[in-house]
Amino acid sequence: MPDNPQMAAQDAPQVPETRENLPPPPGEGRGGGLMEKLVSLAKRRGFFYQSSEIYGGIQGVYDFGPLGVALRNNIKRAWWRSMVELRDDVVGIDAGILMNPKVWVASGMSRISPTHSWSAGNVTSASAPTR
Repeated sequence: MPDNPQMAAQDAPQVPETRENLPPPPGEGRGGGLMEKLVSLAKRRGFFYQSSEIYGGIQGVYDFGPLGVALRNNIKRAWWRSMVELRDDVVGIDAGILMNPKVWVASGMSRISPTHSWSAGNVTSASAPTR
């Protein structure tokens, strides 16, 4: 074995590119399309559907069927129990995310200036560079 590791890598036999040692195509992953198969099964069984699917759909928005609603509620209950009810250092609250912008500025959670207008005419914010 040579003392120089770079020399050893150069001298190593080249492995031919085959399907097994190439990265998977985009969207397929190593599961061989497993995610697509799961989504297809969930749609067929009525767990969820892409919102407005027959009209082209809305990316990232889903409607839940009866089984999907039951599953989502079970997951929410299990999460709430493990993250809130079983802990002594956490209390649960339910608050809206649509609030007066002053709340977000005061909490340090907003990069939007207090004078920002949400109207369609004002599309810039304090965090976006202006041109």
